[in-house]
Amino acid sequence: MKKSMIALIISSFLIFSYFENVEGNMLGFFGNVNEFPSDIETTPSAKSESNFSNTVEFNLIYKNLPETGTTTRNFALSTANPKFQKVFQPHFKRIKLINCRNLHKNQFSDQQKSVPKLSATELYSGPAALKLAQSGKKVAVLVFADSTNTGGIYITKKGNPAGTQEEQTVLMAPEIYGYLKNKFGVSNIGGRGDGIYSAEQKRYCLNKDDYKSPEIINPAYGFILTNLLVTHDVENCSKMIKLPKDKVVEISYAFLSMPSFATDVSKDPTGAMLTNYSEENDGEKIYDRMNRAFSILLKDGNADGRDMLNNKIKRDIGKIAIFCPIEKLLEFSKRHLNKNLDTSEIIAQIIKLKLRESDKVKNIFDEVQKNYEKCVLNKFINLIRGAETAEADTLVLGKIGCGAFLNDENEIAFLLGQALTECKSIKYVYFAGLSKTDPFVDKVEIAMKNIKIPN
Repeated sequence: MKKSMIALIISSFLIFSYFENVEGNMLGFFGNVNEFPSDIETTPSAKSESNFSNTVEFNLIYKNLPETGTTTRNFALSTANPKFQKVFQPHFKRIKLINCRNLHKNQFSDQQKSVPKLSATELYSGPAALKLAQSGKKVAVLVFADSTNTGGIYITKKGNPAGTQEEQTVLMAPEIYGYLKNKFGVSNIGGRGDGIYSAEQKRYCLNKDDYKSPEIINPAYGFILTNLLVTHDVENCSKMIKLPKDKVVEISYAFLSMPSFATDVSKDPTGAMLTNYSEENDGEKIYDRMNRAFSILLKDGNADGRDMLNNKIKRDIGKIAIFCPIEKLLEFSKRHLNKNLDTSEIIAQIIKLKLRESDKVKNIFDEVQKNYEKCVLNKFINLIRGAETAEADTLVLGKIGCGAFLNDENEIAFLLGQALTECKSIKYVYFAGLSKTDPFVDKVEIAMKNIKIPN
C-alpha cells in the first residue's frame, strides 16, 4: 500500500513538473500554459473515450484554451504552437486515423444498406457539426484539404481567417491545425504569403503511403481524424467563442481533395497528378497545360466572336488535362489533326471540335467523363465508409467540389447520390451552407433513385 502511494506521488510530481515547464505560445497571447490546478484530483486517466471529459488531461486542455474574444488569426497561431500542442498529447493518443483510400468493400459486406435522411442547413459546416454533436449525434464533417484552406492559410492570409466553411470548421478544433503542422509540415504553404502551393513543395498528407516521394505531400483523399475536441465556435468569422466545458464535443473530420478545373488559387497540382490518368508526374505541368489551352482558345475566340470565358469550357479543358492519358492526346493529334502540336494545343483543338459538334472527339470526351466519374464516385464512397468506420451516424457535407473548383453541380449531385446508396450506418446527411430554396438536396435525392439529373 505504501509503495503504491509513493509511486502515485512521484508520478503526480513528474506530470506537474512536465506541464509546469511548458511555456506559453509565441505571441504571449494567453501567457504560460497553466499547470495542474490544486483543486483537481490527480487520479489515473480513464482510457474510455466516453469519459475523457472527466479526466485531468481534459481539464488541463480546457484551462489553457484561448478565451472568448480571441481573433481567429491569433487563435490559429497560438494553438498551432508546438509548445501549446504538447498539452494535447494525451488527447492525440486517443485519435484514430482512418485512411479511406485504403478501405475495402468487403469490410462492410455483412451490413445491410440504410437510406439516410437528407437535410439542408444554412449554418456553416463547423457550427452545424457542433450543434448536431451536442444533440447526441455522432458526427463526421467534411473538410476540403486544398491550397486555399486547411493549413498554412492561417499563417499566410492577411487579417483573420475563417472566411470559408473549411477554415471555420477546422479552426473550431484547436488541435487540428497543430496536428497537421507538427506531423505533416503545414506552414506557410506558398512561401510567398499567398496560400498557393507548388507541386514540389513539402506540404501535408494524411495518406503518405500512396506516394513515391515523401517530399510530394498532398491533401488527403478522404482521411478521417476521429474524436477531435470542438472547443470553440466562430463569431462573424473573426472572433472565437470558448464553449462551456459541458458543451465541448468530439466529432470526426473527413479531409477530402477534389479535382479542380480552376487554374488560379483553387488548383490542386499534386491531386491532379495523383489521379494517375494523365500519367504526368508533375501536377504543375498539368495546370500549365490547362492554362495555355485556355489562353489559346481565348485568343481564337476573340478573333471569331466566340465567348470562351465560361466555366463549362474550363471544365472540359480540365477534364481532358487531368483525366485523359497523354498518349491518347498524341494519338488523336496524329490521326485527326495531322500537325505537330504540343498537348496544350491539342486540348484547344479538341475543344474547338466539340464546339463544332464534331464526332471525332466523342470518344475522347466519353473516356475522360468515365474516368472523372469513377474517380469522384470512389472518393465519395470511401468518404462514407471512412465515416462509418469512425462510427459516425451523421455526415455533414456541402456542394462538394462546386463553386471555385468548377465541378458541375448536377454531376456532383448525381455521383454523391449514387455513393449515398452505399450507406450502412449513416442515418442523417446535412448539407451545410445551403438555403432552404437551394435545389441541390433534391437533386441528390433524385440521384439516390438512380435517375440522372438533366442539364
